[in-house]
Amino acid sequence: MFVQSQTPNRFTYKVLIIAEDGQVHETSLAKQRYHYHFIQPLNDNTLLVVGARTRYFGPDKFELNGKIFDLDGKLIKKLLLGDGIQHVQVSPNGTIWTGFFDEGVFGNYGCADPIGASGLVAWDQEGKQIFSNHKADICDCYALNVVSDQEIWFYYYTDFHLVKIANDQMEFFKPKISGASGFITYNSFFLFDKGYGKHDEYILLKNNDYGKFTQKCEVRFINQEGKTIQSHDRDFRGEVLILREGDSLYKVHLSDIVNQV
Repeated sequence: MFVQSQTPNRFTYKVLIIAEDGQVHETSLAKQRYHYHFIQPLNDNTLLVVGARTRYFGPDKFELNGKIFDLDGKLIKKLLLGDGIQHVQVSPNGTIWTGFFDEGVFGNYGCADPIGASGLVAWDQEGKQIFSNHKADICDCYALNVVSDQEIWFYYYTDFHLVKIANDQMEFFKPKISGASGFITYNSFFLFDKGYGKHDEYILLKNNDYGKFTQKCEVRFINQEGKTIQSHDRDFRGEVLILREGDSLYKVHLSDIVNQV
């Protein structure tokens, strides 16, 4: 069954912020009724949490599925970010990027004119749209990587093109990979998961002149027991890949892989 936007009972989320030195800060979000699927820092003092689903009840009547909290767990603001969200990433200057899956693009949950119809939208911290895709024919935004304020990449179904947004322009590439759900990038290198049914296997590509991709090698990540990591959660951002297997987190830098190839 589809993920619901709310639960009948209130409960508490515990947000763990792990600093570079390993220290952990805990923030509790008490008495929440919404399902939250994404969390991002907006700045040093606030957090954005987002639910993938939001229901439409009538003209200008939506569930507000984006919430901004301070680090003490106090609610500061509610935002409408649209239904059917597949990815949320916040750039260093606080721009909120949302990529949508098919129901967010074509409409469901009561909304015939979906907010995510373009497949990719950017927002300011007041919830105002500041970018909407009008060039890529996105049915489902499979992957998103907000490298910086000036460099954003996404990969989409059905064309499986890789697109770079920079200086308000879009540049399209063909990595010749189908069904990948994430990638990281460093210089002209890209590490993609291998697509449908192979999301814990990876392929290293190099973007040569004229946008042609060449395969450099295949990559597997192993745990302390020497077994391939079977990730429960993954996060792709810039050149960094985070994998969670059970209660273990693994952090991978693409630059380290490139330097060994």
